[in-house]
Amino acid sequence: MNRLITLLCFIALFHACHAPKYTSYGDTHGTLNFEDGKWLLNKIEAPSSLVSSLTDITVNEFSSLLGNRFSTVYETKQLMLPKELPETLSKSTLLDIKNGTGFDFFITVRAKRLSNDMGGLQIGKNYSEKLNSGLVTLEIYDLNLQQKIYSKTVQGNLTVEENDNSLAFGKSSNGLIISSLKKILRNLS
Repeated sequence: MNRLITLLCFIALFHACHAPKYTSYGDTHGTLNFEDGKWLLNKIEAPSSLVSSLTDITVNEFSSLLGNRFSTVYETKQLMLPKELPETLSKSTLLDIKNGTGFDFFITVRAKRLSNDMGGLQIGKNYSEKLNSGLVTLEIYDLNLQQKIYSKTVQGNLTVEENDNSLAFGKSSNGLIISSLKKILRNLS
């Protein structure tokens, strides 16, 4: 009897979960070789509630890939970086970063909350479509060549359709952003 109740609860829970969909796009201008050079992670641009989590996840991944050849702007002293960097870095900006830091590669992470219409639990009938959506872009620049060598964007979306009457468990836009970053980082190694 307990197995039957457990099975029925599992089926109800599985049926009630709305699965997020992730779309990735981007380009790479060369192959990533993690064997050489010093790598610098810029301050992560994200909603303030996510900066710490995204930084920890990114630092852990790149630290395991690069060891002591990896650093962040938070922990490295005497860096000369522009306070605000444009979204697209020009050759002259990349040369300034190279001259101001002495690093070979520069990593940027940008995250945006696109929509946050619902929390983790949706109860009752929806009278309009609900959407949680988040976007993460990770870019890597070769400072010696002054060019972007890697760019990947992942967007996570969770939609609950209009007139959906089921109990809906789902991810918030913050959860979608964290999962999107993890998907990008998983493909690096």
